[in-house]
Amino acid sequence: TGRPNVSPKGAVRVLDDDTLIFADIFSPNTRANLKENPQVAIDVVNAKGMKGYQFKGKAELLTSGPIYDKMVEGLKANPVTAKLPAPKYVVKVAVEEVLKQPAR
Repeated sequence: TGRPNVSPKGAVRVLDDDTLIFADIFSPNTRANLKENPQVAIDVVNAKGMKGYQFKGKAELLTSGPIYDKMVEGLKANPVTAKLPAPKYVVKVAVEEVLKQPAR
């Protein structure tokens, strides 16, 4: 529909200096949007200090391979996420821009 969708992600991880990843477990709207338009913005905030960053870039949906396997292993090792189903995708984001969010 061309309308943006916002969805909280509890498992955003740094893959390297230019790449973030997160698990897509229960996000059919996010998945559909990224298949149509891979441009993404991820907002990360420290709730205590209300400081954070926004990362903008291009997403790639992964269903297998070493990055997917590493995310699945990490989710299984965490007691909070161990019982969740395997991700439908691991979303790999090539970060193109980083914006610092000021304290609120």
